[in-house]
Amino acid sequence: MCMKSVVRKILLLVLLTIAIVSPVFADSDGFSFKRLTFNGSGEFFKLDVLTDSVISGTGLAFLGTELALNKFAHLKNSVWSGEALNKDDVPAFDRFFMQPFSNGLNITGDIFQFAALLSPAVLMVTPMEEWLTIGVMYAETVLATYSIKEFSKALVTRVRPYMYYDEKPQDLVAKGDWNESFPSGHSALAFSGATFLSYVFSKYYSDSPWKYAVTAASYSVAAATAFFRVAGGKHFLSDVLTGAAIGTAIGYVVPWLHTLKAGNNVNSGAAGASRNVEPLVCLDRVALRISF
Repeated sequence: MCMKSVVRKILLLVLLTIAIVSPVFADSDGFSFKRLTFNGSGEFFKLDVLTDSVISGTGLAFLGTELALNKFAHLKNSVWSGEALNKDDVPAFDRFFMQPFSNGLNITGDIFQFAALLSPAVLMVTPMEEWLTIGVMYAETVLATYSIKEFSKALVTRVRPYMYYDEKPQDLVAKGDWNESFPSGHSALAFSGATFLSYVFSKYYSDSPWKYAVTAASYSVAAATAFFRVAGGKHFLSDVLTGAAIGTAIGYVVPWLHTLKAGNNVNSGAAGASRNVEPLVCLDRVALRISF
């Protein structure tokens, strides 16, 4: 099957999922540019200048440091010396799963990564007032994930699995790709997308059974990405596990930070009632209001 055909089918599947799920959750007020606001409802997530500046600034700092290291420090040698590598030097845990290079399997891994990165588009089922808030959070998630994995690759030199086999992709070796195995950037980005989608969707629709299907589907795509990176000879198992851990952590922490100031002064008409409960406890003539 043609790879372009596979890409089209996966993108079509994502769009069909949105089209099927949207009527179940989305409001019926219709599209309006006036509803696109960075304020949102503030019930579940709230943008904050300080929080967003710290997240974005940290991501840009990692990315800038990585660029500086590659340009000036030259910590890694991009030119392969031609020496033969021994598989016995690879830890047993990774050696058991390592595979030779496969262009087809790597392209398949690329497709699943893009599908995982696109999966948060499902969150368009939320009210339009939330779209820009979600978009900013996801942009920060991708930036943080990408910058941290690039910074890690700049510091860590690890030869890719395909270098331990006779048949090597010479074009990739010539580009200096051969010693950037750790961590797996594809896995990091795929799992950050899956975690972000699962966490944010569950916040908006905590009582919906759809959250289980969304979580299962998103993590299945992310896991497939990691699988094909190992099967295609681009990564060791420990590479994709580390990448998955990085992506999962960032995909959770970034939206979670935006919940810390959410729920204050909530416009209940935009996305639901406030979660505040304030019983009034009366002691003789003194009233005590308790807020949970």
